Amino acid sequence: MGVEKHSMLDIANTDLKMSNMALTTTNDELMQNMAAYHTQQAIEKTIKHLLVEKRGFGNNEHDLGVLVADAKNEGIEIPEWVNDNSYEISKWATTIRYNSNFKTNRDNIINYNKQAEEWIQGISNSEDSEEKESDT
Repeated sequence: MGVEKHSMLDIANTDLKMSNMALTTTNDELMQNMAAYHTQQAIEKTIKHLLVEKRGFGNNEHDLGVLVADAKNEGIEIPEWVNDNSYEISKWATTIRYNSNFKTNRDNIINYNKQAEEWIQGISNSEDSEEKESDT
């Protein structure tokens, strides 16, 4: 029995599930921060997935602004909400881990989480369609 290989997109989906669980189980500020962290991780991994699909390798960067610029240089379309909010969302991966007093905006987390789910679903659907076309 082999080990199932998961793509970065699969892992990004799992990050969104973790974020949703943290948002729906409690109103605790630290759990809210963890929801923000997992939302940021999902966005970061989605961009890295797109980079791997485009050129065969990703990027070890964690700053969304740098990843967005890299993706755009490769001709990869990145949603405006990611581009416009990359600085804020990037802070969720760094500041939250080291500053327990950092506060995130719950509505922003929910909004970006929903948009990330739609973005990832769109990518998955597109890749599924391409895979089916190549099988015929």
